[in-house]
Amino acid sequence: MATLHDPLFKNSYYLMGNTILSAGSGLFFWTFAPRFNSPKELGLGSAMLAAMGLLCMLSLLGFDIGLIRYLPGEEDKGGMINSCFVMAGLAAALLSVVFLCELHIWSPALLVLRERTGWVLD
Repeated sequence: MATLHDPLFKNSYYLMGNTILSAGSGLFFWTFAPRFNSPKELGLGSAMLAAMGLLCMLSLLGFDIGLIRYLPGEEDKGGMINSCFVMAGLAAALLSVVFLCELHIWSPALLVLRERTGWVLD
């Protein structure tokens, strides 16, 4: 395939493969998880995954789209990428701490997260 030598096509194939692998593993997990767990455990797991996805999306701070827009014209590409990684990492840490500290407000059913991580603040 001649398209494998073009970086644009190669990266798009990697992205498609990643999406297919993620969807397939999710389908596999959620197909077999109900056979080994109670409905309560499945609900808590689903809520934890949804909360984690929300925190991840919020911690990006729009850098994913900003990099697509501004990275091609940047002279110091590595510096810009590292700055975005550091800022997103700090945002993720801060949002996670706030989420765990105020868990009794967001979702009292997920207080098990605090118990499992040692965050007993009550």
